[in-house]
Amino acid sequence: MTTEKDDYLPPARTPWNEGKTLAAWVTTWLVVAGGVAIAVGMVLPSMPLVIGGSVVVVVSLVVGRVLAILGHGKGGPGTAKRDRARLAKGRAH
Repeated sequence: MTTEKDDYLPPARTPWNEGKTLAAWVTTWLVVAGGVAIAVGMVLPSMPLVIGGSVVVVVSLVVGRVLAILGHGKGGPGTAKRDRARLAKGRAH
């Protein structure tokens, strides 16, 4: 008979930023803007608008990754600095 520990509880503490990083926000809003442009281009049959929106979506993914590499993503120095400042002020989020 084997003894396995059934531990289904989440971690006791969530990460400070919970994904609220500069890289995540910039990527999200640029993808939303590109998606809106694509949707408008579909409603008004406009291929240039659909292609432009698609380009914005692809560029936003690249910009988000570059920001994460530069330290503005989860675990990066820019994000850690911001989290420490908020913790010092007594604000967790």
